[in-house]
Amino acid sequence: MSKVKYRNSRTSLSILIFCLLTSASLFSAACISKATHPNLPRSFPAQNPLTPKSKNPVILIPGVLGSALVNRRTGEKVWPGLFVSDADTMALPIASTNFAENTDELVATEILETVKFGRLLPEISVYDSLLTALERYGGYRRGNLDAPNDDGDHDTFYVFAYDWRRDNVESAALLAQKITALKQKLGKPDLRFDIVAHSMGGLVARYYAMYGGRDVLKAAAPKPDWSGARHLNKLIMLGTPNAGSMDALRTLVLGYSITETNRLRISLLNKLNREMIFTSPSAYELLPRNASARFIDARLAPLQVDLLDPETWKKYKWSAAFNVTLERAARRTLQKEQGADSVAGATKQLAAEREQFLRAALARAAAFHRALDATSALPDSLRLYLFGGDCEATLDAALLITDKKTGELQTLFQTARVIGNSETQRKAFNAMFAPGDGRVTRRSLFGIKLEPDAETSQLRAMKQKPFQATFDCELHGDLPLNLRIQNNLLTMLLGNSY
Repeated sequence: MSKVKYRNSRTSLSILIFCLLTSASLFSAACISKATHPNLPRSFPAQNPLTPKSKNPVILIPGVLGSALVNRRTGEKVWPGLFVSDADTMALPIASTNFAENTDELVATEILETVKFGRLLPEISVYDSLLTALERYGGYRRGNLDAPNDDGDHDTFYVFAYDWRRDNVESAALLAQKITALKQKLGKPDLRFDIVAHSMGGLVARYYAMYGGRDVLKAAAPKPDWSGARHLNKLIMLGTPNAGSMDALRTLVLGYSITETNRLRISLLNKLNREMIFTSPSAYELLPRNASARFIDARLAPLQVDLLDPETWKKYKWSAAFNVTLERAARRTLQKEQGADSVAGATKQLAAEREQFLRAALARAAAFHRALDATSALPDSLRLYLFGGDCEATLDAALLITDKKTGELQTLFQTARVIGNSETQRKAFNAMFAPGDGRVTRRSLFGIKLEPDAETSQLRAMKQKPFQATFDCELHGDLPLNLRIQNNLLTMLLGNSY
């Protein structure tokens, strides 16, 4: 079918034709030098006398998959890797419902600047262009969070690498520890930072701004004290799912591949299977808030579904908790040593353990959502900026149907199996997809509640507080690499001195 496309598809050829038809001269300078991207070297020259000489230090927080994971015992780099399909390689333990106790040998070591999955494969940019822009055009130098230079209190950017599999509150607590230790080493108790956070990194930063390093998820009605915001000046979020992402549900149900988009269904490389993702608490915390989770039936009518109810996951078989099989090696060993009865018993035990973990993960996600959605006025000292994409069709609703042959409930995240004519499929596509960056919808980026009257507070914040949103036609993973976004981001960091 021909799907609705949000992306502007103007090409250089169409621009040339326009110039030939409308210009008085074939050699019109405007047509010959048509610019499609900002010229950062010209806009931010290194020796510009207007460059602020004492800028707040910046902390860059990557998103999911954005930090390298290394086995601390063997030194092996586990992520990124060419084929990551073995659940045992990156799966976290799930024995405890206190997720802080579920540790393994993997540690986050550094932000991913570029990735090269094989000798014959091209190198892929991740965050290198953004780091270069901060250094080359922003006048920042790179610092080390754990070992800062004496002058690291200004004109410096730091990178916060964290284990993106783990609970986001745990990551926020680690960020709080790093910031406190850094200020002590620099001897600057009043120092404030600017944070630039991509994707889920924005949720880690938001939680830190609202609660510091405290875990408030056991509270029935958490109240933000903005203790982290006392250490911040600007919070800049790129493609952050502030109201969650339906793509997180798709990832938990089907697995994840960085080569897969809504238009390109190729998952040959870097397929993180759902058994591995099942063990990651942060994956559940990325789910849409219940108020924004959308489901539709075969007639495209809305369905009321409690996304964070374990019984819902059991009903629709969304989780690895309800499709339990032992690894082949474990099954062979048990059959050889103890017989088939032990295999059945071990499978039953594993199913019970997984269901217990799932219930805890969904409850933790619900508490995390409550904490982020707690309404409170944004401190006057904190400036909030949003960057996103809104030209790409982005999953916004799941289609729940019953298979007529088997009678089984099925969850669809694309329209390929929708039965009907082209008009029916077009309506289904428009019901399931919304403008966004391919992973996060435009509406989710704006999903921040500041005061009890959310709509009024947001309008008030955008009018009276330094709250600004900037959009471009860019995919989620490429937001940090987009030159127009970098141009605006540098302007926000450096002020209007250019």
